[in-house]
Amino acid sequence: MKTRALLRAAVIIALTTIPVAMTGVEMLLPWHPWATFGFSADPSGVVTDVDPDAARAGLRIGNRIALERMPAADRWMVSASSVGRDGRIMQLPLTTGKTVTVVAHPRPRTVVDNITDLIACSALILFILVAATLVLMRPSAVTWAFYLFALSMCDGGTLYVEYLSFQALFGLFLVQAAAGAAGAAGLFSFALRFPDVRPTGAALTAERVVIFGVAPVLAALNIATAILYALANVGPAIALLPVTNTIFTACLRLQFSFCSRGMPPSVRRNATGCAGWSRR
Repeated sequence: MKTRALLRAAVIIALTTIPVAMTGVEMLLPWHPWATFGFSADPSGVVTDVDPDAARAGLRIGNRIALERMPAADRWMVSASSVGRDGRIMQLPLTTGKTVTVVAHPRPRTVVDNITDLIACSALILFILVAATLVLMRPSAVTWAFYLFALSMCDGGTLYVEYLSFQALFGLFLVQAAAGAAGAAGLFSFALRFPDVRPTGAALTAERVVIFGVAPVLAALNIATAILYALANVGPAIALLPVTNTIFTACLRLQFSFCSRGMPPSVRRNATGCAGWSRR
């Protein structure tokens, strides 16, 4: 029994170190602002925002980037923030036939940005440490579920995107895709079991379906989307996004359905409203 406890502690400490370190790096942003290519784009490549630098380069809101014509490493950087290493040059082929050259530059930060960044990162690290402490001191199905959800709350952050190679970022995304699906299942299980409930009947069946059915499907869809996008199959990758969102939303609604049983009518209406809002 002692050996098992030591092994569990070693695993939890090792797993916890990863998201804590990844989040901790983001606390450097006040002293090392992340760099951007100066534009935002949706998953299909439509430009939704440009800063003065990108505008001077000739990029305009509404332009569509021909993502399939870009190298995988550059295509991976096209996003809502379009992070890139400071000074890196990227060619953006547009569907009009024009090519725009943008250069990554530090994104301006305010004092408010710096303060909120430190607060948010500190809160997230504390959240993960609390979850790890609970599962270390009181290991149970509910604390493990909560811990799994806590681990899924972290991602690589902007500085990782800026400095890691495409291969490393792609591998990190695949791990995060699996962790995110596991975290969704963990949240579902935690909501059913908190504070110390043993699911039975339909609730137990739903929990098993989510853990052994929905979560693996979500992970597979996220991984397939990433692989298709990396291989320049942008259309099929984008087509999978609403499928993933629909499954995730259905999972949330099922969770609200079970968790709202026994609640006062007003609270149940709020829970149902939140589930409906998540669909939008």
